[in-house]
Amino acid sequence: MRQLRSLADHGHADARELLALEAVVEPVEDVNTEIEPIPFASILTKSNRFWAWLDRMTELNYQAWVKAGRPEIY
Repeated sequence: MRQLRSLADHGHADARELLALEAVVEPVEDVNTEIEPIPFASILTKSNRFWAWLDRMTELNYQAWVKAGRPEIY
């Protein structure tokens, strides 16, 4: 930070802009970095929905394949 102020004092425009941004941006210590855990039931629900969707897609693909006469070339 001292180096940045020194550069700004010596006329570097970029350093002055960065110092101006520092006043606008919150310091890292003030930012809430806590991560809330995802409820385990929610994970299971999403997982179950995914597998149910995959089962439906597999069944629909199989039915379309049978309807097409079970071709060997896809």
